Amino acid sequence: MNEKLTCLICDSSDWHMYCKIDNGNHDVLICKQCSFCQLSPIPTKGELDLFYASKYRDQYSNQNTVDKNVISYEQLRADRILKVLRPYFSKDSRNILDIGCSSGTLLQNIATLCDDKPIIHGIEMNDNYRKHIIKEGIASEDNISNQDIGTYYLGKEGKFDFISIVHVLEHLQNPGDALYSIHNLLSDNGRLYIEVPNMKTPYAKLVGEYFILYHLYYFTGYTLEKLLNKYGFNIIKSQQIANTSVCFICEKGAITEIDKSESKQEFQKVLSRLTYYKVTFPIRKLRPHVIRTLDLLGVKELAKSLLKRDQ
Repeated sequence: MNEKLTCLICDSSDWHMYCKIDNGNHDVLICKQCSFCQLSPIPTKGELDLFYASKYRDQYSNQNTVDKNVISYEQLRADRILKVLRPYFSKDSRNILDIGCSSGTLLQNIATLCDDKPIIHGIEMNDNYRKHIIKEGIASEDNISNQDIGTYYLGKEGKFDFISIVHVLEHLQNPGDALYSIHNLLSDNGRLYIEVPNMKTPYAKLVGEYFILYHLYYFTGYTLEKLLNKYGFNIIKSQQIANTSVCFICEKGAITEIDKSESKQEFQKVLSRLTYYKVTFPIRKLRPHVIRTLDLLGVKELAKSLLKRDQ
């Protein structure tokens, strides 16, 4: 089955099977041509819709309702995003959309960048979170949807001056369909902010904690840029954010072909990085405890120097 699977970025069917997850039911595959990474098989749309509507927050975040902890966490994320976004945001933006808008906290913060009060729109699969947005008056019920992003653009072409999609693309059954929809939704001068976990800076033990069923795709800055180029986005700004993620600010542009000679080198870089992380992960987990212990002994700066090589 893996031999017939084609890469979303470069259309290659030559895959490296990195590991198995979910009791061996799914493979983590890395494209040997461009280093794009995904699960195989991908859950069906029906399975995903049910999972995110009713199970995701209970199983993986224990936050099926919006409380002060949810708001506090999302405000910290919004603060980081606005710091990056502010110089590139058009203050005359009228219609703004957040895909996977959760509690609406990011939308509220982005709205403060506009000169005039914008019209806020959001897509959120969780019923409780949509109800919170409506109840709090963040957006009207008509503007908060649980529609599939792959078809959401129909009848709304060119409507939005700004769209954000933060830690969502990796969850979607078909990221290409999502980016196609976003491209259609953006106005000619519209901007996109997109953020995903960075596979080159993973945040947990690789097998069983980082490579896990609810993340269907895994990006690096390189592969996300190539996918954005393939679907007609020009990159304005890119950077690492929050240590373990990568973000891009984009505008509408032309489709760009992937440089296949460069991409083959990237595959080896990704494998090397994963090997390095797998070896150093125990050190990374211990680092705070080691530094605290050596601080008590009066040699904190020496500890930092010795552990710096792992950064």
